[in-house]
Amino acid sequence: MTPEQIATTAASIASMQEADGAIPWTTGEHTDAWNHVEGAMALLVGGEVEATEAAYDWCLRTQRADGSWPMKLVSGTIEDASTETNMAAYVAVGVLHHWSIRRDRAFLERMWPVVRRALDLVVDLQLPFGGIAWSREWDANGPAKVNAEALLAGSSSIYQALRCGVALAEILDEPQPEWELAGGRLGHA
Repeated sequence: MTPEQIATTAASIASMQEADGAIPWTTGEHTDAWNHVEGAMALLVGGEVEATEAAYDWCLRTQRADGSWPMKLVSGTIEDASTETNMAAYVAVGVLHHWSIRRDRAFLERMWPVVRRALDLVVDLQLPFGGIAWSREWDANGPAKVNAEALLAGSSSIYQALRCGVALAEILDEPQPEWELAGGRLGHA
């Protein structure tokens, strides 16, 4: 791709970004944390820094206390409150990507609690054989039934996110050995 094509692609993503910073799959469709972070990464590569910051601010504002985001939001309304672990974990990939490009320490420090909550959630949902439960349902009281299947694609994404989280922890001198152990168990699952 040429630099112009990259900028045009980023501009098209920015044009469908919602006022609260959410990046839906396409205009009027749903937002999920994984695809949202992918969009934020593309915005940054394409030079849309202000839109990128708005996207990460959305992550910061909408993360739930358990470290997750709803699986499906449409224009700010939750359509599926369930948690998907690979969606939650992926914020670590985006934050390390942002750090790699911008070297913005203030951004990194602002997003670190978000990454910690997300990856701590993922580690908490690791199954006895080492895989990570792919999702947890929500009900009126909050987190509910854990869906104890571990999906290969989701686990691969989570493994990458754990490695990125460990790298971020090293940059911030806040070791997270439980993430390293979880990644090792996942890699051998």
